[in-house]
Amino acid sequence: RDVLGQTGELDNFGKEGRKTLSDLFTELDQNSCWLEQDEDGHIVRTFEMVFMRVQYKDFVLIETHEQDSANRIQSRNYLPGVRKGLKEPSFDNALAQWFESGLGVNITDVVHVDSLPVSTPEAPSQQTQATQAYPLPCKVQMSLASYTVSEKAAETHKELLGKIGLPSGKHFTTTEKES
Repeated sequence: RDVLGQTGELDNFGKEGRKTLSDLFTELDQNSCWLEQDEDGHIVRTFEMVFMRVQYKDFVLIETHEQDSANRIQSRNYLPGVRKGLKEPSFDNALAQWFESGLGVNITDVVHVDSLPVSTPEAPSQQTQATQAYPLPCKVQMSLASYTVSEKAAETHKELLGKIGLPSGKHFTTTEKES
């Protein structure tokens, strides 16, 4: 609290759709983010995230919108991503969970790994509900992983993949469960 008080933003926690100071302490306690000081001495909330390029033929899975529990919708239009906890040595657990339930269907047996997560420090910063959750600057340490769905897998798992818009490329909706 003392460190955050230096930012002059304590009064803005919990206002204008932002999360509370208690929510931040919970995230810190659960090791889903950490606080750093930038070169100018400002407090920055930081977390790690891997973005996934899931491709079938010419189709690439893109998350077009994000809707929060208060039904606010934010346009995104980029690759889906998943956060890694601070105590997790790799993205393996976070990715496994996403492939099992992140799309509302388990696609673990349908995707082929093209490239494991690789750090992408030059990637452009993306403003999301996660990065704008608090009145603090946020830095995301990004990685990118690539996966493909083969034509054989698309044929074999037609009903399953139909739930996520493949092979036709239709729009679909998923619901994220609050943790």
